[in-house]
Amino acid sequence: MRTATQQIERAANSLARCLAGARERQQQDRWLWGAGAAGLVAGVLLTLFLLRVLPGSVDMAVASTVMNDERWKAGISLMQSGSPGGWQSIVDASDLVRANTDALTRCAAAAAKAKKDQDCTITVSAPTR
Repeated sequence: MRTATQQIERAANSLARCLAGARERQQQDRWLWGAGAAGLVAGVLLTLFLLRVLPGSVDMAVASTVMNDERWKAGISLMQSGSPGGWQSIVDASDLVRANTDALTRCAAAAAKAKKDQDCTITVSAPTR
């Protein structure tokens, strides 16, 4: 009877240890999931806010990488979405300068030679839109 009682006690202790180990594993799993979720949230927040404090050359490279485009095209996309009217003004000014490159070059040379401001004549195309 004594031997049977000891065996039952050993079996009960063994079951208690197994149950305690299972509870510890469940707690560890909860901590692991919590740490993973916290790491994910921290990573997203760092990605959003850390990029604002990076030096200019790095943040531009990150922006072009995020936009999956070269820097020039990514910059154009950002300007177009940020200020469509402002972007159109830049395009119009660029078109005006490109159409009058020769006249502007001659005028700049005359201003440099005379060492004073010059009045110049340029051609402005009629809008096609």
